This record gives sequence, C-alpha cells and structure tokens, in this order.
Amino acid sequence: MTDDDDTPREPPPIRGAPRDAPRPPFPTGVADSEHVQRVDMLPGPNEIASRIEALKIEERRGARIALESRLQIARLLVIMHDHHAYRGSRYEEFAQAHGIKKTDSHGLYLVGTVAGDVMQKCEAEAKLNPHNYEWPHWRKVLRDIKKSLTSGGDDGEAEGDDAEDAEEEPAEVDPMAELVRERDNLKAQVAAITQQHRNERARREEIEEQLNHAEAGFHDELEVVQERHDRLLETAGMLRQQLDEREQAFRELAAAHAGLMAEAALLRDQLMDHPAQSTALVPVTPREAPADPAPRKRRGRPPKTKPQPK
Repeated sequence: MTDDDDTPREPPPIRGAPRDAPRPPFPTGVADSEHVQRVDMLPGPNEIASRIEALKIEERRGARIALESRLQIARLLVIMHDHHAYRGSRYEEFAQAHGIKKTDSHGLYLVGTVAGDVMQKCEAEAKLNPHNYEWPHWRKVLRDIKKSLTSGGDDGEAEGDDAEDAEEEPAEVDPMAELVRERDNLKAQVAAITQQHRNERARREEIEEQLNHAEAGFHDELEVVQERHDRLLETAGMLRQQLDEREQAFRELAAAHAGLMAEAALLRDQLMDHPAQSTALVPVTPREAPADPAPRKRRGRPPKTKPQPK
C-alpha cells in the first residue's frame, strides 16, 4: 500500500504483544459521517498538547464550579437548620426531598459552617499554582474538617473516592454531637474572651481614674506654683522700683559731690593765686602749732602799752 492510497491505515501493533492480539481501534478524533478517519487528518503533537491544556483548564473550571455549588448548597442547609429550625428527621427529610442523602446532609452542614474560609483558602492556593492546582471535592473538604476537629483524624480512610457520586461510609461519631461539642467549645472561648475584655475594661477604668486623680493634683500644684510665681513677680517689681529710686538718689548725690568738688577746686585755685589773704583761712596743722600757745585775748578794750624808747 503506497502513500497515495486513500484506504485508512491500521495503527501499528503494540510492542511486546502477541501477533494474534487484537489491534487497538482508531483513536477517536474528528470523524466523518462513516466514522472513518485518515491518518493525515489526525492531530499532531503540538495540537494534542494544546488540546490537553485547554481541557485541563476546562476541568479545573468545572471542579471549581462544582465546589462553589456544593458550598452554596451547604450554606443554604445551614440556614435551614439554624434559622428555620429544621432539626433531626425534619432536616433529613428536607435534604432527601432535594436529592441529598441523609449522611451527606450532615456533612454538608458541617462544610457550610466554614464555607467562606474553605473558598478563600482554595482561591489562595489556586493563585500560587494556577496551572497545576486541582480544586478539591467537597467530600475531601469534609474529611479535612473532621480531621481538624478530631485528634489526628482517620488515617485509614480511602483517599481516592473524590468522585461526586462516591458512597461515604457513615461516621461512627454523630455529626450533630460533634457540632454541639464544637459549639460548646466556641461558647467557652467566647466566655473567656468576654471575661478578659471585662478585666481589661476594669483595668482601663482604674488607670483612667488614677490619671484623673493625678491630673487634678497636678492642676492644684500648678495653681500653687502660679500663685508663688505671681508673688515673686510682684516682689521683683517692688525691688526693681526701690532699686530705681536708690539709683536716682545716688545720681543726685553724685551730682552734688561733683559740684562740691568743683567748688573746692575753685577755692584751691583762688588760694594759690592769693596766698597772703589766705593765711588766716588756712588751718594750722598740729605740726605747725607752737609749743606754748599764746593766751587768749580778752574781749573789750585793748591793754595799755608803754611806749618804747626810740
């Protein structure tokens, strides 16, 4: 058979297989109306790779849509259970009426309580690995939640039943009991946080009271200091006034002293110019006084004197 022959070619036999083994069928691709395909119409390696990548993108998109849908259903079941009081058999009958199994209804309730956190975590991981991230099935999310609630989880549970229609064995522990226990734990944590908040508020009020008391004492001390400051300023003003008055008196005394010194200098100059006239005015010092002082003259008529011989 030549290359120009239009008859379809059979694929080569598988290596290692017996000669009489059946040959694999034609790969299903773009087929014509008679389901006969030519070899030259089959996609090449590059096209196959691009198709695989596109199909993987569609697969991831479908897995994300499936997970988001299940999380929304779980949230709605939480609303029915918590807000509309669908409990026990009534809750299970409501779920079964809408195609949800009895065991799945409790698991979806548990998933619905943390649906927002699950979606945020998956979106963060998808951003870190956008090309190879696989969106988990809601049952895997449920197993992770149960492992986080219990001590270590059940390691013997199968990991390959991620298909949506897979059957899950009923858990030995009642999911409602786990939810009640978790609720009690949350209540205890809330009570502890509330008590801590009250203690912190009491401590804050005590500190505020101490600050107000200290501020009042500071204001009192500030008023006393201000009063003392005003008194000191008043005293300083009085002292400055007295100092100014004394400085004025000192200036007047200095001016009078200068005038006296000028008069004394003038008199000295006059005495130096007329020494004869100034002998009576010059005081006698102790060194110049005579040894025998003359007797005092009596007041009245002068004594008679004898004439001296010529």
